[in-house]
Amino acid sequence: IKNTDTQETEVRLDISMSSIPDSWQFETYPPNGTILKMKPGQVIQGVASLKTPSDLVNGDHVDVRFTAVNTNGEEVVDGAEWYAVYDTTNPKITDLDYSIDEDTGNIRIYVAAVDDDSMIKEASGVRVEYSTDGGITYSNRVLAYLDGNFVGPTRFQTDLGPFAQGASIDMSVIVEDISGNKTEHKFPLLSLPNREHYNTLSDL
Repeated sequence: IKNTDTQETEVRLDISMSSIPDSWQFETYPPNGTILKMKPGQVIQGVASLKTPSDLVNGDHVDVRFTAVNTNGEEVVDGAEWYAVYDTTNPKITDLDYSIDEDTGNIRIYVAAVDDDSMIKEASGVRVEYSTDGGITYSNRVLAYLDGNFVGPTRFQTDLGPFAQGASIDMSVIVEDISGNKTEHKFPLLSLPNREHYNTLSDL
């Protein structure tokens, strides 16, 4: 927790959490409700500890929010979220499509995915890896979020290219959840048509 104010601030540590599975034990230091006096720019570090039994159930989780609240006015000074989940199942790709713009050599990729036990990794959970040299080297692109809640059906999209006319694209889509489980779909080799009216970077 950091006091970004130019004045000394008194804060209360508020800890809220989802229901915790049976036999899970969660502790923090400082404990919930602790009053802290913080100097300008001061950082206070705490500890969160979670103990679980060995016989976990897929999907068991806890979501914890740590908030430092100014005791003079209840204004939030700083905060963080901590999420722990037991998940050994891969996310599911529920829809997958692509289109080629033959005028430009761009490829648009569309993906919809779900993950019932944890959630799709938010920042970089859906990406495409592609090669234009027969798999010698690969580039990757994270797909942009369109809509959804990262648990139920969530849609993503990106554009690749422009590629040179006649290019062959070796391409795979990877979907990853926050537990690190992955699902991969490899496309058949894509061959872009030769078109005289292409206007690609390779033609300039």
